[in-house]
Amino acid sequence: MRFQLKHWLLVIIVLLLFVLGINWWHQAHHFNKNVTINGINVGGLTTKQALKKVKSTKNQNQVYLNDDLIYDGSDTDSAFTLADEGKVKKVFREQFTLFPSRKAYSLEVKPSKRDLSQYDAKKATVQSLLQRENLGRQAPVDAYAELRNGKVVIHKGQKGTKIDEQRILHQLSSQATNSKIYLTAKQQQPLSPDSKPVQNEKKQLQKLTGKKVNYKVEKQTYHLTTDNVITSATYKNGQYHFNTSVIDKKIKQINKK
Repeated sequence: MRFQLKHWLLVIIVLLLFVLGINWWHQAHHFNKNVTINGINVGGLTTKQALKKVKSTKNQNQVYLNDDLIYDGSDTDSAFTLADEGKVKKVFREQFTLFPSRKAYSLEVKPSKRDLSQYDAKKATVQSLLQRENLGRQAPVDAYAELRNGKVVIHKGQKGTKIDEQRILHQLSSQATNSKIYLTAKQQQPLSPDSKPVQNEKKQLQKLTGKKVNYKVEKQTYHLTTDNVITSATYKNGQYHFNTSVIDKKIKQINKK
C-alpha cells in the first residue's frame, strides 16, 4: 500500500513538473494574450512571429481624438524591418510573466526605419482642431508664492477650461509610428501649491526675509529692513520681481527731511 502511494505521489510530481516545464517554455517564447505592439495585437505569438505580423501590417495613418476620427490618411507600408527583432525581444521582456496573464500591455517600438511622411499633416490637423476648441476657453491660473508684509504666502491656483495642447502633442509624438493613433484631450491643470516650482518660489522668497541694510545720508543713518524696502515680491523663471513702492515713499521722506 505504501509503495503504491509513493508511486502515485511520484507520478503526480513528475506530471506537475512536466506541466510547469511546458508552461515555462511557452511563457518564455510567446507573448501573453492581451499584448499589442504599436496598436497591433501580437498575443500568443513568438517574437519572430510578432515582428513578421507588424512588418506585414499596413500603416492606416489614422488619428483619433477622444475616439473621434480626425485624420484618415492613405495607407503606407510598415516601417519595420528584420533589424528590429532585437527591439521586439526587448519589449517581450517587459510583459513576461511566469504564468499566463490576461493583463493588457500596450507596447511601443520605434522601428529603425521610421516613416513620418504624414506626421506633419497629422500634427497640423491636431493643432488646428485644438485651436478651434480652445477659442473662448479660459486658461488655468497657477498657484504662486509671494512675499508680502515680510511673510511668504502661497496663493492657490484656479482651474481653467482650456485643453492641454502640449500634452496631446506629446501623445502624438510618442505614437508617431503607430498605424492608429489614439489621443485623449484633457484640460490644462494649474500648478498646485505643493508642486516643486511653487515650493521653489517659496524657498527663494524666504531668502529675502529678515534682511537689514543701513542707508546713510550725510550724517544720518537709517536702519531699514525687508519690510521697509519690499512692498511685495515674486520669483518666476529664475528671476525676482519686486514692488518697492514702500521704499519710494521712505526715500521721499528722507529727501524732504
